[in-house]
Amino acid sequence: MRDHQSVLAREYEESEMRSEVRDALKTALVAQAHALLAMLPGEPGEAQLLQALAGLPAPRAYSTAPPKREAAGYRLYGPVAVIEIFGALAHRTYADWAGWVQGYQDVATQLDAALKDRSVKAVVLSIDSPGGVVDGCAQLAEKIRAARGAKPIHACINDVGASAAYLIASAADKISATKTARIGSIGVRAMHIDMSKALSDAGYTVTEIFAGDHKIDGTPYAPLSDAARAAIQASIDYYHGLFASTVAANRGLDKSAVIATQAAVYDPIQAKRLGLIDAIEDPDTAISRLAQRYGGRAQPQRAAARVSRSSAMTDDPSRYQADGPLITQAQVDTARAEGRQAGVAEGRKQERDRLAAVLSLPEAEGREAQAKALALTTDLDPAACAAILSAAPKGEIKPAAAQSEFAAHMDALGNPKIGPDAGQPSQTDAASNVWNYAFEQQHLRQRRANKE
Repeated sequence: MRDHQSVLAREYEESEMRSEVRDALKTALVAQAHALLAMLPGEPGEAQLLQALAGLPAPRAYSTAPPKREAAGYRLYGPVAVIEIFGALAHRTYADWAGWVQGYQDVATQLDAALKDRSVKAVVLSIDSPGGVVDGCAQLAEKIRAARGAKPIHACINDVGASAAYLIASAADKISATKTARIGSIGVRAMHIDMSKALSDAGYTVTEIFAGDHKIDGTPYAPLSDAARAAIQASIDYYHGLFASTVAANRGLDKSAVIATQAAVYDPIQAKRLGLIDAIEDPDTAISRLAQRYGGRAQPQRAAARVSRSSAMTDDPSRYQADGPLITQAQVDTARAEGRQAGVAEGRKQERDRLAAVLSLPEAEGREAQAKALALTTDLDPAACAAILSAAPKGEIKPAAAQSEFAAHMDALGNPKIGPDAGQPSQTDAASNVWNYAFEQQHLRQRRANKE
């Protein structure tokens, strides 16, 4: 990445060499424009030229059979949105006489749109860039990292992912690279060009008028001072530390190991060994794999199919025909019936196993009636039934004659006998009566529910 202070050095922007190059490019562009206008029907004009230029394909990283570009800028391969990151990178997209420069802001806009697009199930960042400026790069990497979990994000380095471009790639869930890729360059640089001697030899003297001692630090019209060099180096060191720590966090590496790369550029085998990438594969393979995993083939689509929130997958039977053989409604109904039958059979087996387990509990010995009631009238598991039975008194429950609810309640409380020989009911008898009453009430409720 280049430090923003390097913008001060415009590489002989005012020199004769730059003028000659500019004139040569202008001449070539004018010749191309005339050739293009000659192929247009009717009277050539600026509007026709602009319309023809709009139809030219935008620069893109390698991939076969590219589909139509969506309004948001990305391309759709089945359920996979491919965002192309290529060439020199800057904070904002712009084009000048030197060519096209893609902006981090443009990539962020495409990512936002892909995350909101309901037809997009995964995102691929197809990267072919040597890097770019510092400004805006860290923010884009943070945005991609924050989007992890919303949708799978896969970076494919195809064929250069260096410097700022690698920082962007590191924020994805996974990174793959082609066999011929170049990966790394985790470092920062700035340039200073001293044009003072060249200008002096050409007869020019530049006088800078400024306020603030550091306003012209790094000016190209004077030799670089020691203080200015130290300030620029401090800025470079700061951004290098930020770069290394971000890559380390994104890739699960130690920061010292990232710094130890010393901004070297690696082939894919070396990069994989160092943990900078996860796999070596071409972009078509990565896109096809993700498309198959998330719902279809990577066949290019001319436009993204949209499904409303209220519609279901079966509303449009032809929607997924390209992704596999057509499934008929009869096959769906048969599968549902078979699944329902299998579920019922499995449920019956589990219930039989539960009943057998409850009735064979050691705690059920001497409490057979209580165990049977628990097994037949509740859905408690054997462990819960064992806990209840262990607290219950032993003894069979005798069938009770039909009686009123009040009489049953009084019997459960253990009515005291009246007379000189009446004794106090034992604590065991009283507890047994309470348990018997509770189970009888459960049976009564069950019978009433069955009748209803």
